[in-house]
Amino acid sequence: MPPITEDDSSSPAAMKSLRSALRVLMEFTSGSASYTVTELAAQTGLSKSHISKIAAALADARLIRQDPSSQAYSVAVRSFILGSQFFNQDELCSHALPLLRDLTERTGHSTRLSALDGDRAAYLIGINGPLFTDSPWKIGTYMPIHSTSAGRILLAFMDEQDMLAIIHQPLRKVTPATVVDPSALVKLLHTVRDKGFSVSRDENTLGLAAISVPVFDKHRVVIGALSIAFPSHTVAKKEEAELLIPLQRTARTLSQRMGCPVYPYGGAR
Repeated sequence: MPPITEDDSSSPAAMKSLRSALRVLMEFTSGSASYTVTELAAQTGLSKSHISKIAAALADARLIRQDPSSQAYSVAVRSFILGSQFFNQDELCSHALPLLRDLTERTGHSTRLSALDGDRAAYLIGINGPLFTDSPWKIGTYMPIHSTSAGRILLAFMDEQDMLAIIHQPLRKVTPATVVDPSALVKLLHTVRDKGFSVSRDENTLGLAAISVPVFDKHRVVIGALSIAFPSHTVAKKEEAELLIPLQRTARTLSQRMGCPVYPYGGAR
């Protein structure tokens, strides 16, 4: 990718090169440890020669790094530093972290904060409890919005037309238990919005369950989802209400710190 000077930085060719570079860089948010030039070309539709030039420029900027043995590229420290600025400066993350730690200590289960990024659910913060069960979705990755309890919270409180546009796209059946039928999802999401919580069992990782509730800002707009995650066999369905109480209490506190005057679910406890 040729260097951009002040004179040509806004030219169509320069902007096209910039968009292509950003497109390649965003592939590294998909969760895989590394990508070859061939894999990046297949995923972006760009030629391998174009990918090679972009990857070299990103490596020169130390945003990605190349393994000398495999020649594959992975995220470099500078990308981590850049991304960490969001966590360090974001008010929601700042308020949520100590509350999640306290919730994990009180319940003995893992806790999470997720938020929307466009039309995708992003997993921002996680505190692992003693019964932690590993899953494919890690901190700083995107989760399936239709089948995670946090994703359903974020979907349920969207504008109705935006929500319908997402769930009428082809949805991946992550496990045999994943609900992908649009009609069934609409009914489920309306129930989530009415009750103010969402439960997912074995729909993303077999053996893993989660309960999620919304977090509101001062305009009573949902800006995140708080979750408690646990091995499915450790909490019976009839026991979910016992976890919902402290989860809603924590979401109420976080919402109030974000300026929400009244948390609309669960009552003051």
